[in-house]
Amino acid sequence: MVFFGACGSLSDAAMDFAVQSGAQHILCRTCCHDNIGGNTVIVKRPSTINRLFRLKNLIHQTWTHHVPGHYFSSQYTWHDYPRSQAAGKLSHSGEFLEICQHSVDSDICRALIDLDRSLYLAEHGYQVWTKGELIVAVNTQSPMTIDKHG
Repeated sequence: MVFFGACGSLSDAAMDFAVQSGAQHILCRTCCHDNIGGNTVIVKRPSTINRLFRLKNLIHQTWTHHVPGHYFSSQYTWHDYPRSQAAGKLSHSGEFLEICQHSVDSDICRALIDLDRSLYLAEHGYQVWTKGELIVAVNTQSPMTIDKHG
């Protein structure tokens, strides 16, 4: 499964689809970490990128009032985060909501969200590598897995 730029919780839905289908490989680039769990709030910071993301979220927030289910899914509310069991032992939904609201201006916040996603994939039998917002995962439980020598 390959996906690029799946905004917010759409990345999580695509990962769920890949896991449930038994995908051998997952290659993805996540984006719009501020929109996980249907969030459209961004912490105010004085930067151009922050203003652009706030405008994007204002448009999405307006659109979701007119078209129910568009862009955000009721299956991925902010209460469903963190996704991994490991992160769930160290954090909670309210904290993850704050993390995503700061993610536009914070590499650490985006990394925490993607770490949770990586842990989620690892808990489902994938070996995971990350580089920034790029996630590569190989299903280690599949008979088609190729070892280092082969």
